[in-house]
Amino acid sequence: MGQRNYLVEGVSGTGKTTVCDELARRGHQAVHGDRELAYQGDPETGEPLEGASHEHHVWDLERVRALLADRSRPLTFLCGGSRNWHRFVEDLDGVFVLDVDRTTLEQRLDRRPADEFGAAPAERDLVLRLHATEQDVPDGVRVDATRPVVEVVDDILRHVGAGPAGDDLTGWLLTQPERGNPWTRVDDVHPGPRAWSEGNLVRPLVHGATYFAELCERIAATRPGDLVLFTDWQGDADQRLTEAEDSHVVEVLGSADERGVDVRGLVWRSHSNRIGFTAEQNHDLGRRLQERGVEAILDMRVRQRGSHHQKLVVIRHRDDPTRDIAYVGGIDLAHSRRDDRDHGGDPQALDNMPDEYGPTPPWHDIQAAITGPAVHDVETTFRERWEDPTTLLRSPIILTRDKLRGLDTSPDPLPPQAPPPPPVPGATHVVQLLRTYPDLRGGRDYAFADGGERSVARGYSKAVEQARRLVYVEDQYLWGRHVGNVFTDALRAHDDLHVIVVVPLHPDVEGLNRVAQREGRRRAMAEMTAAAPDRVGIFGIENHAGTPVYVHAKTCMVDDTWASIGSDNFNRRSWTHDSELSCVVVDRAGAYARDLRLTLAAEHLDREPHDPEAPAAPGAPGDMSDCVDPAGMLAAYAACADALDAWHEGGRRGPRPPGRLRRLPVPEVGWFARLGALPLYLAAHDPDGRPRSLRRRDAF
Repeated sequence: MGQRNYLVEGVSGTGKTTVCDELARRGHQAVHGDRELAYQGDPETGEPLEGASHEHHVWDLERVRALLADRSRPLTFLCGGSRNWHRFVEDLDGVFVLDVDRTTLEQRLDRRPADEFGAAPAERDLVLRLHATEQDVPDGVRVDATRPVVEVVDDILRHVGAGPAGDDLTGWLLTQPERGNPWTRVDDVHPGPRAWSEGNLVRPLVHGATYFAELCERIAATRPGDLVLFTDWQGDADQRLTEAEDSHVVEVLGSADERGVDVRGLVWRSHSNRIGFTAEQNHDLGRRLQERGVEAILDMRVRQRGSHHQKLVVIRHRDDPTRDIAYVGGIDLAHSRRDDRDHGGDPQALDNMPDEYGPTPPWHDIQAAITGPAVHDVETTFRERWEDPTTLLRSPIILTRDKLRGLDTSPDPLPPQAPPPPPVPGATHVVQLLRTYPDLRGGRDYAFADGGERSVARGYSKAVEQARRLVYVEDQYLWGRHVGNVFTDALRAHDDLHVIVVVPLHPDVEGLNRVAQREGRRRAMAEMTAAAPDRVGIFGIENHAGTPVYVHAKTCMVDDTWASIGSDNFNRRSWTHDSELSCVVVDRAGAYARDLRLTLAAEHLDREPHDPEAPAAPGAPGDMSDCVDPAGMLAAYAACADALDAWHEGGRRGPRPPGRLRRLPVPEVGWFARLGALPLYLAAHDPDGRPRSLRRRDAF
């Protein structure tokens, strides 16, 4: 049975069966006692009896004790009622009693099918009498069972100190076969079908200034023989990591290499600046790093119109693997990223953002800091790309030009990979890496992902299918029907599910490209919002000066159980076409996802920073208790946005209301504009990188 065993009791109609089903859905060992253990017998002797009466509804003690003797599972729950509970209750670790008021109980009995116990008048009277007297119910922890079942189970699991995901994580995380990429070695160190590692500690670093300061400190602490690996979609050689004059990217990485640290980088070569990309800046970063001794390679092994969008850093310490760390998320080593909670923008700003964002665009972003065995998985992701034998660029002309310029065009071998770092003592974070690689076609596929990998799409889809209460998203984009349908289907399937999304108030492009991106939003948002208008909220954010904040974060939380931070956006491009990397965390202690969600909410609502270790008292400036419940969080966001919208519409008269949230309606794109923008949207903004076989099946 379990290392710890619990009884879930209560009179008929309090929800024992639904609680048992929900516990099982989350991967816990949950036994339907009334179905699997019950018979008619004497409560004292156990002798079988004829007939069917409430007084003789007992459980088979031999089977119960055999279950209790099996300690192979961490937790087991026996769910149901018996008249001989007193014969085994002392062998349990605890009892939970589901409790409802009489009115709720009567309503539930009214809905019972005629063939179910409690529907007949005599049975109904018996249930109501037992509810009043509680004569058949053992003492135990009272659980308010008038709430939705997911909240009831959350409450039970908090009492036993278990995370919400349960023991079996295959309901939430992809297995190795489900990853769909037999050529990768990223899961080689994981036992059996697992595609994740245990014993990690993941810290969300919200804002570029927070991430850059820590990264600068960590790289500065490296010594000869250590290893620093990084990938970049966009890079600026002069971007400062802190206020210090000597903290720009080239200096920090170049100095490390000069003192004996092995520094390697894969920088996307990028498309031309003439069409809004950063080829010149990325080329300059690669060249200047190479001049300092860093082997930084310009990588264009992508699908046509594609990119390498992964943003990772790995630091391995030769003499102390407990200090090893990896960073995964959406933050490039580039201009505009070093912003903070106040969102005044990075003084080193991009010069190609739309006018709405001002001269120093406010920038909201997030990176995950990973310690523990999962560092090895992030390193493997880098190594697979570095060691891939595919030529860095298809164009022999550009390759020849790079060689004439003295640029390194052939990666040198990496040192042998060290074993995974040891688990972090007391750490409870299970980490899975999700990735996207496209089908490159024409025999050019990556050796480690023949036909591509779409575990980002598969992982997100699987997690959202599990959602019952809340999906919370902060993302740069929310485009396309493929993405929108994932949410729409979940909303239609579960009446208690809420979806809250924070995206940029305005696209990051202008002209026809802006129309194309608005069409992408419309395709994702329209059906989703129509499916559950009272349970979906889509918002943007601004700073206290009224300047829109560009939301570049890519993070998602599902039912306070599954949480991701990565480079991937909610669009088909990220799910199929570009290289992407996301860090998923399921916390066995259950706190990580909720703490991250409340931390982000506190900022957007203009409350004191959320401290998970010391939650604010009710009514205090940092009190987030109204946002714990999904409906409460949506109400808080909506009230904040409505007040701020009204203040703007009223000419900004009077004090500015607290908060930073603004409502974002579904974009209205006329049919004529849609007709002109749709080809551009499908070809350039949100292309499809799947093999034809998957396109035909519309699968990932």
